[in-house]
Amino acid sequence: MRRQALVVGINRYPFLKDDPTSAAQHLEQPASDAEAIAQQLDKATGDLGWSVQRLPEDQQDGKLTVSKKNLLVNKAALEKAIRELLFPKTGSPPDVALLFFAGHGFPAAQNEKSGFLATSDANRRNKWGISLSWLREQLLNSPVPKQIVWLDCCHSGYLMNFTPEELEQWKLGGDRFLVAACRDDRSAYASSKHGGILTEVLLQGLDPERQPEGEWVSSYSLKRFIEKRLENNPLLKTQIPLVKHFGEEIKFWQGKKSSPVRNWQCYKTISEYYYPDREISWYERLATEMVNNLGKITVKYGLKVAFTPDGEGLLNAGFEGVDLHKFEVSEPDELIKCNKEVKKFSYRTPSQQGYFTAVAISSQGLLAANKLDSEIIKRPICG
Repeated sequence: MRRQALVVGINRYPFLKDDPTSAAQHLEQPASDAEAIAQQLDKATGDLGWSVQRLPEDQQDGKLTVSKKNLLVNKAALEKAIRELLFPKTGSPPDVALLFFAGHGFPAAQNEKSGFLATSDANRRNKWGISLSWLREQLLNSPVPKQIVWLDCCHSGYLMNFTPEELEQWKLGGDRFLVAACRDDRSAYASSKHGGILTEVLLQGLDPERQPEGEWVSSYSLKRFIEKRLENNPLLKTQIPLVKHFGEEIKFWQGKKSSPVRNWQCYKTISEYYYPDREISWYERLATEMVNNLGKITVKYGLKVAFTPDGEGLLNAGFEGVDLHKFEVSEPDELIKCNKEVKKFSYRTPSQQGYFTAVAISSQGLLAANKLDSEIIKRPICG
């Protein structure tokens, strides 16, 4: 497979104690969190499928699982697994590599500038785990072109502590999507029911049933989802998750959320909605009539089309659309040929802020008179 993932959930920390007589600081949720991520990745098939390695690995009912038993993951084992993920000894390396870690995380040790992913042999005296500065270096030097890292542990923000020189290097090569549960000086929290707060948000954002049909669950959509959850999740606000995206979008799978069929008609121009006292131009009325005619046809072909606020161009909302500059306004019958003029726009979907003149909603339909930002691709309506 061209997509590989290393999913790590460490529950057992037998040497991690406040003093020799105190109880070991074991965890309950990381293995379950890691297994939930692994199962979500396992659902993908075909070219979008993942080869998932679990650590520590066990078998249950004939299936591989992240072990909840007393299995340990020491530094050497985790370091080896990470190197095999990022530097595979094969002539056909993966296109995408994903690392998920849940467990303890440590702040920088004395005379160190890096935090750590704690392994089972960590004792916070002379054994700490995987250095996040080391991990950052491995990612930077890896030949894998698309890299994803999700760290659900305390102090994971150390991964994002780039020097100015490093930051320039990261901007120059590869597509990378990095998510840390918290800032380097913060702790990461877990709920009693759902495990790590970040893992819960990741699973929600990855759920194809939350993404409309025809749209991708991707690094872009997941980044937006995390930022949205940050607005109304008190625990997430407290731990301050960090998200960094370099390069192009990394796609996971397509959404499956169906939308009801809507019979949509634009009865007013944008001016009649927002400037009722202004004289309406013939061009704007004609544009409104045109989008209604086009809308009747696009429903048949499952397309989504929008116009800019001044009615003078096609607004690319990241969906399939019709290249309208090939049609003469004086020849509305030509719209019947629009199914032959369909083109796929590759531009990223803008956020929903600003105004539409009109939108032709498909049978899987979404927007009516919503907002859109300034990322507008204009094309003339007539030739």
